[in-house]
Amino acid sequence: MNITTYGFECQSNLSTDRLATFNNVLNIVHCASNCNRQSLCHYFNYDTWTKICRIFSDGSILASNSSTSRVGTVRYTSSLYSSYGQPCASNNCQVNRYLSCNIFNICQCPAGQVWYTQMCITDKIPHGWNSTGITVAGITGRAGATPTQLYSPTAVTLDSYNAIYISARDSHRVQKWLPGAVNGTTVAGQSNGNSGSGLAYLNKPTGLAVDSNGSIYIADYNNHRVVRWSNGATIGTIIAGNGTCGSAMNLLCNPRAVTLDPSTNTLFISDSTNYRIMQYLSGATFGAVVAGGNGQGISSTQLMDPRGLHFDSLTNSIVISNGAGQNIVRWVLGYSSWTLMAGVTSVSGDSSIRLLNPADVALDSMGNMYVADLGNNRIQFFLAGQLNGTTIAGVVSTPGNTSILLNGPAGLALDNELNLYVADLLNDRVQKFLRY
Repeated sequence: MNITTYGFECQSNLSTDRLATFNNVLNIVHCASNCNRQSLCHYFNYDTWTKICRIFSDGSILASNSSTSRVGTVRYTSSLYSSYGQPCASNNCQVNRYLSCNIFNICQCPAGQVWYTQMCITDKIPHGWNSTGITVAGITGRAGATPTQLYSPTAVTLDSYNAIYISARDSHRVQKWLPGAVNGTTVAGQSNGNSGSGLAYLNKPTGLAVDSNGSIYIADYNNHRVVRWSNGATIGTIIAGNGTCGSAMNLLCNPRAVTLDPSTNTLFISDSTNYRIMQYLSGATFGAVVAGGNGQGISSTQLMDPRGLHFDSLTNSIVISNGAGQNIVRWVLGYSSWTLMAGVTSVSGDSSIRLLNPADVALDSMGNMYVADLGNNRIQFFLAGQLNGTTIAGVVSTPGNTSILLNGPAGLALDNELNLYVADLLNDRVQKFLRY
């Protein structure tokens, strides 16, 4: 805790920053104690002449007209939040003033705060996106295999330069679009759209991820494999599966999506027809089941048509778009069951708490979640720990090809500024929705 010299005061940045005002407070120590009783308190302002104590969640320290006013600042370190994302019972966050136990029995930030750079901070980030999309790849409603066209885009991701990579499922290729370009370049598969089982071909690629070296990992759905195309390569290398549908630890059956742990290049695969998520360590020839694998079903130990994936390094977990289960679930690595993050299990719908065949999912650095709600033709935004979603792109249950509508959003991605990119499957385009 730091305390200024006399002659300073705290002024709130927002009306909600001031938490409380106390009169007739004996001294600054008692004012600090009032602050300490509230986990959201980061600043306290005490005037020895008026004996008024004010406490704040956030604010600015400025010169004061009062020569008897001082400001105290509460110092926080990341170690105070080490239980974030862990199960409540094993980490006692019920009695931790810096964290709270949410409805999923997971330690999360208290109300009014969000997770950011290893700590909980006061939420001041505006969650708004322009509802009018900009077409950044493809031509609306014109499927094809020319450089300007896409054919059933199912997944989209970005590299560190904001180049866009798109899996064009029905033209059996992956296209790369540089920012502002009108043409794409084929970086995996055949540019003419031909399919095949050879290493120079793809057959219904449905998911992809890009590593820091520019290598592309592709869920080659009909070839029952995941292949890696190194930057500039003309053929791929098999990373998982062998082209035969199967359930052995070295086989896949209709892999639908992939995601990477960027720190280790560990690969996670949505092995959809086996109702499981497979983990492949870098260089491994056999995988391990890390989620599902107990047959198709709606229990918390099972998955139903797992689709899009997101690896959450903060909680060491996989967030799964559980398509036919009508929900989004989190599976912590090493655990035997999932916890619900969004949707009503096995019950579809178009309300703010329901989903219809969710196809993809992403999280931002604050733990907020974005869902491609394919059957409802919308993108849903969920604040961290919340079950009620807000539509930020598309219009619920209204398919269309205008700039404010979507038609089967199958994949999504975020750039560093939280602009939203959507693989608009049945419109054969990728739409960008600007954040403001």
